[in-house]
Amino acid sequence: MSNSLGLLQSTMSRSPVLHRLSLLRPSTLVPCRFKGHLLPHRKPRWIPPAKSKVFVLPPPDHTPESENTLMNELVVNYNERLSGVTQYLYEDFLRFSDVGEVGRIEAAKEAEEHRARVAENDRENARIVEARKQRMAQELEDKKRRAQENLEAIQTADQARIRDLEERVQRETAILQNAVTKENLDAKIEEALANPVDHEYAIDTEGHIYYGRYTASNDVPENQRIKIPVPKNEMDFLTSDDDAQLEHES
Repeated sequence: MSNSLGLLQSTMSRSPVLHRLSLLRPSTLVPCRFKGHLLPHRKPRWIPPAKSKVFVLPPPDHTPESENTLMNELVVNYNERLSGVTQYLYEDFLRFSDVGEVGRIEAAKEAEEHRARVAENDRENARIVEARKQRMAQELEDKKRRAQENLEAIQTADQARIRDLEERVQRETAILQNAVTKENLDAKIEEALANPVDHEYAIDTEGHIYYGRYTASNDVPENQRIKIPVPKNEMDFLTSDDDAQLEHES
């Protein structure tokens, strides 16, 4: 330590800047850094001193040696502590940077988390695919069921239409049984002469029909009056016409 202090004192005695710094109080020392680690220099040496500075001696230093020694010790301690803090911050930066130990640990954690997220994403995709398959199978079953219901409804409607056609055929067949042929022509003529049919009819404002030329509406009781049916379509119109004809003939 004594050798370091002696070397520092000899260096400060040769450097006027360090000598001025040694004269300052410890509270006035402020750390500063210069570009390129160069101290600010004075005017070039080929320029002579000012006339006001010629033959002017610097003021003598009356600072005690003990105070200079203490000042030097404080400066050395300050530099050592500042270097220690700088080294600690540098090591901390290396430790927490991307290339440091903590950075490598964080990168490993992020990679592990990424793999876990990818695995979770794969599981979620598999679950969605399975759910989609089940939903498509359910939709296919629903389509089959609706198609079967529609087919049964069509079959029911076809069966009803076939029954209606069969009934109409039966009615037409019953009508054709009384058709006039060459064999029964004379008999039909005699039957027609014996049973004349009056095709005249009348209709009142309420839609009741009265068959016969000489039939009076007042002579027909209200419970026996026939009202003209209102057909919904052509098939109903033809059927109602045949029924009314059969009823009239009967």
